[in-house]
Amino acid sequence: YYKELAEKNQVRSITLVAPRGKILDRNGKIIVDNRPSFTLSLMREHLSSIESSVNLLASGLNLEVDFLKSQVEKHRHQPSYLPIVIKEDLTAADLAFIESHRLEFPGLDVIRQPRRFYREGQLAAHLLGYVGEISEKQLETEEFRYCKAGDFIGKAGVERVYNRILTGVDGERRVMVDSRGREVAVLDSVEPVPGNDLRLTIDLDIQR
Repeated sequence: YYKELAEKNQVRSITLVAPRGKILDRNGKIIVDNRPSFTLSLMREHLSSIESSVNLLASGLNLEVDFLKSQVEKHRHQPSYLPIVIKEDLTAADLAFIESHRLEFPGLDVIRQPRRFYREGQLAAHLLGYVGEISEKQLETEEFRYCKAGDFIGKAGVERVYNRILTGVDGERRVMVDSRGREVAVLDSVEPVPGNDLRLTIDLDIQR
């Protein structure tokens, strides 16, 4: 009985990504914020299910097969506890496809992940900079010694100079999932701690 139960259910750790702090002008007006998005990742123990059905997955997610393979290969040698990112910023069609193919892809996991939102578009882009996934080379530097593979960091401008201030602390949720990868119980949860807001000396109206 317990052997069968263990085969049908397994424990999975899901990272709860902390939102970065907002960037404000001198008067407290928000220049850079966060917006909700969803990222698709793969648990490493189910890697074979992706490799055997890569054409179906690429077609369903509107991705090139070669790109999907390169994503898997790029993250293959990272620590075993880190999931492999398959696609970021999922669309409604992507989410529908994933939900309808849970049986074929039990190792797929949809993670809610805040993404940077530059309210004024390209305004002051040279000053604010941008964020992106940390590279293997950056992981080896003293500047980013506190980061891990898969983290999003400031790559330029204010986003990079004040990265430590803007970066929050990720949380974690441990859940039990069935053989189709669906959550059946939450075992415990640690909420993420958002990054600190940053107020600049620039005036947004004057900048416009």
